[in-house]
Amino acid sequence: MANPAERPFYTARQLLDHLSPLNPIWGTGRFIFRGQPRSEYKLTPSVCRRGTGSFAYGSPRRMFDVSTAGQVAFELEILRKFLIGCDRSGLNVPGYTEQLSRILADGWGSFQSPHTPWPSTQLYEIMAVAQHYDVPTRLLDWTERI
Repeated sequence: MANPAERPFYTARQLLDHLSPLNPIWGTGRFIFRGQPRSEYKLTPSVCRRGTGSFAYGSPRRMFDVSTAGQVAFELEILRKFLIGCDRSGLNVPGYTEQLSRILADGWGSFQSPHTPWPSTQLYEIMAVAQHYDVPTRLLDWTERI
C-alpha cells in the first residue's frame, strides 16, 4: 500500500508545478520538510543507519563495529578527512580553530572519551559546514521552505 503522504508525478512539469510557490496548497498550512530519499529512514541520519541506505553501506568497518565508541570514531574519521581536504585546498572552515587543529593532529582522542558528550559543541559549526557539502553527519536538516 502506498504512503498516503506520497504524491506520484509522471512528468517534470507536474513536479515543478506542484513545488511552485504559486501553487495554492502552500498557503493552506505550515509545512516542514526534511530532505531524504525514503520515508523508512525516519529521523535517523545516514551516518547512523545500518544496512541499505546507510553511509558506507557494505564497508567492513560498518558491518563489524557496532559499539558507541566505534560510531564516534567513524564520524570523527569522516570529519577528519573533510577537514584535511579543506586544508589541502586552502579552504577555511568556520569553527575550525588552531586548538581543534591540534586535537585533530593528536587523533581526536579528547572527543572519544566516554565522559565527553557526542557530538561536542565545539564541532557543531564544523559539522554544519561539512553537511552543507554533503559530508554525512548526525545533524538533521529541516526547512520550512522547499
